[in-house]
Amino acid sequence: MAWGSVYVKRQWRRKEPPIEETVEAIQKYQPKVVLLSGGGNDIAGPELSALLNHSSSGLPMFRISYMDFLFNDYFKRAYETIMSRIWEVDSNIHIITQGYGYARPDGTPVRKFGIPTWIGPWLRPYMTEKGYTDLSTRQKIVNALIDRLNMMLLDLAKNKPNLHHLDFRDEIQKEEWANELHLTNSGYRKISDQYHNLIQDIIHS
Repeated sequence: MAWGSVYVKRQWRRKEPPIEETVEAIQKYQPKVVLLSGGGNDIAGPELSALLNHSSSGLPMFRISYMDFLFNDYFKRAYETIMSRIWEVDSNIHIITQGYGYARPDGTPVRKFGIPTWIGPWLRPYMTEKGYTDLSTRQKIVNALIDRLNMMLLDLAKNKPNLHHLDFRDEIQKEEWANELHLTNSGYRKISDQYHNLIQDIIHS
């Protein structure tokens, strides 16, 4: 999102990062509010394995030094880069971030018409690879990662009146997860209401 990682293989030509498209849209539409959400793909899917030691290794559950680098340095720098690019266009724009909820690492994939698809799961397989087969342990792993992401975003928002963080950790209930990463319609409605209320407060303040 911030710096780009996609390139045309046969030409070795790098493609512009997504932030460039965002900046162009901001220049064109001049919004008062920009929603910024990122980091989930870096802690779900195959990337999750890099954060964990094997349960049988005798080492701590998390690779602490890498975890610290990811949240305290890399994620933070990426968010700061994106926000600075937005505020270079208009310093009065309000940015809203969010750090996800406590996803359920139970192995549930996306279902279509009630039938499991090949989309997902994104959490349980990579924890199982590392020997974490108990749901309560897997949930502790997810909660710790989501806590770290929210802590980083809350810290970024300090002393920045135009940066707002929505914390959904205690808002989303277990039954509101449709699969490992996505909410039910009622869950999304609850979250969208909070976005709506905050945006209205910003616009009318």
